[in-house]
Amino acid sequence: MGGRSSLWPLGVCLVAASALPAAAQAESPHHVSLLLGATELVDEGDVGFTYGIDYEYALDERLGLGFVIERAEGDVGATSLFAVADIHLSRHLVLQVGPGFEWGEAEDVGAFRVGGYYEWELDEMTFATTLSYDIADGEDDSVVIGFLIGFKF
Repeated sequence: MGGRSSLWPLGVCLVAASALPAAAQAESPHHVSLLLGATELVDEGDVGFTYGIDYEYALDERLGLGFVIERAEGDVGATSLFAVADIHLSRHLVLQVGPGFEWGEAEDVGAFRVGGYYEWELDEMTFATTLSYDIADGEDDSVVIGFLIGFKF
């Protein structure tokens, strides 16, 4: 792994700032969120505006399966797709892991995501801060931080 990512302090601040009270959990198994954030390539330091979709189907209150698709613009210039397991460690804290694929201007590679988010609810909407580390096979690893806005249906 290369130099230290300049996005880590921002990610820690986002997670800490998101520790707000949550409304009651909805009973619907479907959950979709829009991601707005940034991706930084760990070794190169390139940063790109990132947007995407996160979908989860809740199998029970502790485990969900879904996918994440993201596009990082600018110097990063890559699209990622992950099949993820969402492991609910508590009512608000979720660990997200899974294999995926990244393709872009350089090379198409396999990848693995390890990350998480802190989520709270307000009426029918969900809000979360997210921080993920993507391990790319033979390419630069990346850090993704952002904010998720979603709903359950």
